[in-house]
Amino acid sequence: MSGQIYQDGLFISTGNVETVSEAAPFSAGQLGKTITIDEKTFRYVKRHSSGAINTQYFGVVWQDRANNIVTVAASAMPYAGIFLGDDDAADTSVRGMALSQYGYIQTAGPATIQSGAAFAKGAGLMLELTTGKFITATVGNPIVAIALAVAGGADAATAVQLIPVS
Repeated sequence: MSGQIYQDGLFISTGNVETVSEAAPFSAGQLGKTITIDEKTFRYVKRHSSGAINTQYFGVVWQDRANNIVTVAASAMPYAGIFLGDDDAADTSVRGMALSQYGYIQTAGPATIQSGAAFAKGAGLMLELTTGKFITATVGNPIVAIALAVAGGADAATAVQLIPVS
């Protein structure tokens, strides 16, 4: 996508949901809305003011669900989705949502995630809360994605199908 897009009450200022990072929403009521593009669902949220950088394809959790604020997974808060673009200021090739900014997370559909360990194609995956990466689900933990490809090990960008969560 290129250029600005306004659809279903959502404004995509850069024309690409992966690179939106705005100081304020374009329109009132935009925060928390979802949009589906090419079988992928995205939600417009605010990123918390603290947390790790270099988080492209990491899982995110709700810091404040009522106000649509997310942060990198670091505690037992409910899973929200994945960060899309890279937020490292030194790497401008793919810019994503910076700290305290508004932008999009992916919540469902085909996606790329950061794996925390090796896993097999077809494996049910969960979010590893200490790292924000995805690992094979263990008993009693929610499955949030299904692996579409084999992950060779930690820090591999891996294709998955995200399972929608409410």
